[in-house]
Amino acid sequence: MSDASDIERAGLALYGDRWHDGLMKALRMQSAKRIKAWDSGALKLPEGVKSEIIDLLRQRGQAAIQLADELEAAWRKE
Repeated sequence: MSDASDIERAGLALYGDRWHDGLMKALRMQSAKRIKAWDSGALKLPEGVKSEIIDLLRQRGQAAIQLADELEAAWRKE
């Protein structure tokens, strides 16, 4: 896969349809212009940004698993 399709897949998984804005905020960027350039393939996605996106995905996944466990425990008590 290409960096462009990979960043779109990650962005959608993290932030849904407004992923450019969500990723811009998470990466502490002032504008989504660079993210859109990565998405279009006009700019190469830097290795450091790839690592940050992977970290964001892992954090989101861990938070989702924790919430699922909490809700499962709470709802079993009902």
